Amino acid sequence: MGCLQRGQEDFFSAPLLAQPLAVVESRDLLPSVHPRRNVEEITPTDAKRVRMTILETNSGEPCIDELEIWTDTQPPVNVALSSAGAQVRASGSLSGYQIHQLTGINDGLYGNGSSWIADELSDSWVEVELQEVTRIKRIVWSRDREGNFVDRLITRYRIEVADENGAWRQVASSENRRPLGFESQFIGSNPASTLSVNRFAPFSSAMQAPPRQSPVDYVLYNWRTEHGLPNNNVTSILQTQDGYLWIGTLNGLVRFDGIDFELFDDADGMPSPRITALAEQESGVLWIGTEGGLAILKEGRFRMELIPDLETQPAVLSLAVGPDRSVWMGAMNGLYCYREGEWLDYPSAYEFSRQPYLQVEPKDKTTVFAVTPKTRLLYIQDDQALLPPYSEEPSMGKYGLEQLLMV
Repeated sequence: MGCLQRGQEDFFSAPLLAQPLAVVESRDLLPSVHPRRNVEEITPTDAKRVRMTILETNSGEPCIDELEIWTDTQPPVNVALSSAGAQVRASGSLSGYQIHQLTGINDGLYGNGSSWIADELSDSWVEVELQEVTRIKRIVWSRDREGNFVDRLITRYRIEVADENGAWRQVASSENRRPLGFESQFIGSNPASTLSVNRFAPFSSAMQAPPRQSPVDYVLYNWRTEHGLPNNNVTSILQTQDGYLWIGTLNGLVRFDGIDFELFDDADGMPSPRITALAEQESGVLWIGTEGGLAILKEGRFRMELIPDLETQPAVLSLAVGPDRSVWMGAMNGLYCYREGEWLDYPSAYEFSRQPYLQVEPKDKTTVFAVTPKTRLLYIQDDQALLPPYSEEPSMGKYGLEQLLMV
C-alpha cells in the first residue's frame, strides 16, 4: 500500500505498530497464474516445437498477449518471435476481431491490442515451431503484459515440447502452481481483480507510454505487513467522514489514523476476514463487503447484515451508495439494493439477474450502471436491464465502467 502526502511535513514519522499476521504458503509450488507475466523454468532441452494446451480459464475464451521461448544461452534470446523465423499455428482464433488473431502471439508487441484469443472455451492449443532445433530453458507467457485486462486468464494448462523426431514431452503445467483463490472470480474492474495485476511492478511495453511528471509536490509513503498491515493484498480503501482511513485486505479490515493500524476481522462480528468492498452512508454507517457476506459498522459496533430469504449469504463484489442514500450491492449471485430499511433484488432483469455484479454505480433511484462478466456492461432502469452499444473489444478492461458512464 502506498500514499502520497502533500508537502514535506513529517506527519507519518512516528513509528508504526508492526504486528503482521503469519501467512503460510507451500514453498514447493510456483505462484498462481498472473495476468501480466508467468515464467516456466524448465530443464534445458532441445526443442523444435513448443505447444501450450489450454484446459480452463477464469472467464471466456483464453487470451495470450505474448508467448516467449528463451534459449539456454548468455544472454538468452527469445526465439519464438516471428522476426526470428518462428511460425505459429493454433486450434482456432476468435473471428471478427483483427487485433486478436494468431499473429499477435509472437509479434513482440505487448498489450491486449496485439494478442491472440482462441475460438473455444477449453481444449484449445497454440503451437510455436522454431526455425531450427534450439536448446531452451524458459517459457514466458502472459494474458496482458500492460495489466489492463484480467479476464480470459488461463488457469489450467500444460506445455509440451517436441524435438526433430516429433515426440511430445510435457515440461510444465498448472499442476505446479498454487491455485487461484476466490478473487480469481472477480473479472473486470473490481478492485479485487485489479489488485492481483498490481502485485508486480510494471513491465516494459512495446507501446509507447504517455509521459509522466514526477509528483514533486508529494512525498510517497508505503505500508506493508512489517508496518502493521495484516496482508499486502489491499482490495479496497475508504476515508470516512471522521477522518479515519479504512483499508480492506484479504486478512482483515484495518483502521488507520496516520500512525497506528487497528485490525478487525471475523472475531469482531464480520462474516469473513477477506474484505472485498467498502462504502459509507451519509449517516456515517460503514458497509463492509466480504467473501462470506455483508457487515456494517454502526455506532461503534460491527454486525452482520443478512439478506432475507437466502439459504447462504452471497459473496460481495462491490458496494455503492446512491444519491437517495440507498446502498447497492453487487454480489456473486445478483444485484441487491437496501432502501428505506428493506432489501430489494432485481430478478426481473432477465438473464442478467443471477450472475456476478462486479461493479455498480447508482445514478439515481431508478437507474444503476453495472459491470458483469457475461454482458460486460449494462444499465438497469426501472427494473429493466439494457445493453449499451459496445466497441470492437470483446474483453472487459479496468476502464469498463467509465466507458459505460459515457453512454
